[in-house]
Amino acid sequence: MSIRIRSAVIAVTFAVLPMAASWAGDLCPSVRERAAFHVRLLQTELMVAALSCGRPEYVGLYNAFVERSRPELVGHARVLKSYFARQYGAGRLTRLDAFVTDIANQASHRSMASPEFCASAGPLLASVAEAQPEQVAELSALQLFAQEFRVEGCKAPVQHARTIP
Repeated sequence: MSIRIRSAVIAVTFAVLPMAASWAGDLCPSVRERAAFHVRLLQTELMVAALSCGRPEYVGLYNAFVERSRPELVGHARVLKSYFARQYGAGRLTRLDAFVTDIANQASHRSMASPEFCASAGPLLASVAEAQPEQVAELSALQLFAQEFRVEGCKAPVQHARTIP
């Protein structure tokens, strides 16, 4: 890949990352909803690694992860759908589809921009494939791409003193 193309890919990657933070919308995501965002990010990152790194063992590890964690993945997907329904109402499916496409594009950009992407994906795929399904949310929150996404809960609202007339 030429330096010019690589520079453009890196620039696009860094330009797109801040946009991801806006997907959480105006409503404060709960702990469960933040976990659902992180799990979806992890699932997407691993899928892109399995499809773009050209290593058959990555496909096998990804498939093992999906099979082993299917109930948890489905549960997190339901939570995410519920969040988008609360946040966007009738536009929920369009917004959810756009979110999923956006994070897949970001993962794809990372895979093209970083020579280390595929090398670091192997250990991540192996650890997730071996993890207990209930550990997936915890593992996903620890990943750099999840931290860059910055899905945050809201702080407690400020309590104002009431004056009694």
